[in-house]
Amino acid sequence: MAKSLRIEYFHNPPAYFSGKKVSGNVILYLSNELSIDSLRIICHGLAFTRKAESKCTGIKKQRLIYNVFTDNEEYFHLDQTLLEKNKNFTNVNSSFLDAGVHKFPFEFHLPADCPNSFESKYGSIRYYCKALLEKDDSVLLMDKQLFTILNGIDLNISIEAESVNSTGYSTELVHSKEKHLVICRLELPNTKFVPGEMVRCKFHIWHASKKDKPNVTCVQLMQNIVCRGKNPKSNEVKQWEERKLLLQNERMEKMNCKRGTFINCDWDALEIPATIPTVDRKMCNIVQIHYELLFQVSIEKIPYTTAVPITIGLVPMKSRFCFFKSSLKSQRNSCSNIECMKIIEPLISHYNALPVPVVGHQLCCSKVDIRNDHELRHIQAPIYFSPTTLVYLWKLKTVPNLVESTKADSSAGKFFAQWHKVSSMPSMIAEYRLNKKRNQNEQ
Repeated sequence: MAKSLRIEYFHNPPAYFSGKKVSGNVILYLSNELSIDSLRIICHGLAFTRKAESKCTGIKKQRLIYNVFTDNEEYFHLDQTLLEKNKNFTNVNSSFLDAGVHKFPFEFHLPADCPNSFESKYGSIRYYCKALLEKDDSVLLMDKQLFTILNGIDLNISIEAESVNSTGYSTELVHSKEKHLVICRLELPNTKFVPGEMVRCKFHIWHASKKDKPNVTCVQLMQNIVCRGKNPKSNEVKQWEERKLLLQNERMEKMNCKRGTFINCDWDALEIPATIPTVDRKMCNIVQIHYELLFQVSIEKIPYTTAVPITIGLVPMKSRFCFFKSSLKSQRNSCSNIECMKIIEPLISHYNALPVPVVGHQLCCSKVDIRNDHELRHIQAPIYFSPTTLVYLWKLKTVPNLVESTKADSSAGKFFAQWHKVSSMPSMIAEYRLNKKRNQNEQ
């Protein structure tokens, strides 16, 4: 009889770039000879959302009604048969396997427009492989193992599509109370970053009274997760948002008000942590991830907050390549995000030798050879996107199959070509669905 069935990826942890190949072995342990019909493996990628709400209705509000909003979006569904029926036998249409350990290799080519893996409370983007051992139209054994896809934004392409002035940000805050007047001006030279970069800003503070004491209190990095779902009964579409505080940096300025009334403040506000890149509606229709910086200025103990939307990508701008190269040499042992830079290093070393992609055109992965599998081997496991993206580690059956999320010591993939959610499915998925429909019609 069959003892166990498990999937083992060649990469551990199983982290892959979009457009690359997922490969591994399906290992079958048999204690005795076994007759089976087929052994299949399915590779599936999808995004899904779900949120349940309850409310009381009626005259005395004694009736409780539950509403569930859910939606899903499929990116690919690939099927591969590893072992088929052997019709050479006269008596049976099954294949006989001897007792022992049997290994069946598999390989799937991932589409180039898959968004990054993501996990949250109300929405997720997941990818997995599932092996099925079937006999007599029933499943004897099944194993399911998740893997992670790394994808993101090339800031060079996104900036070329916009004007040069749109990469910066500036705002002005005016506080007036009786004879007191305070003007605070915030300037950010850049609003597009990658993990490991420092956010630098400038504050220009002008005050007309010595009694007012404007202080730069803190800056916060917020992650906004926007999910969309539909009620299957009423077809009501609802959108909800989940906000998370990733980082906070406080700073109290001691103002010298005896002489001048104009104060300049240059501040290295915070360092972008290892986190999932920005995901907009072009990448995923039901789950979007955005980031913003909240700058707070306290005047007369009244906080004033300014929200600055930012974009987090994976490939830095060409003008900042030298920063990552110098950081690798000077701070090889002290930089907190040194693992992020180790992943960016192979990319920026060969970036100038590659042709610049056309904006709005999805490149074939064969044209981008720098995202090779060997680039993942020098990264120390595990690879994590913190705090909401998980990399699933393969474990033996004897170990409880738990998904653990730890703090990031390294952050992740490289991305060169601009990717977006296309309206048509990839050719391999379209071919799979066409064959599936033909088989159903024949039956």
